[in-house]
Amino acid sequence: MKRFDELNTAGNEEIVWWDSRHRGFIRLEINPEKIHAELITVSNVELWEYKILPICAFDILRADGPLQYA
Repeated sequence: MKRFDELNTAGNEEIVWWDSRHRGFIRLEINPEKIHAELITVSNVELWEYKILPICAFDILRADGPLQYA
């Protein structure tokens, strides 16, 4: 059986990256010229002591018009 994220990614070309095995959050840096997104995993969501680790990053850039994936 395929994971839910694999099924959605295969059927939707607008999803750049998705992996539901990691708990975490998305860090966005937004300005008029680009958006930088980092997907951050959290080692433990049940304790106050944890580590964070970036697992994926991408930019969306402005190029003579609307923003585009880089």
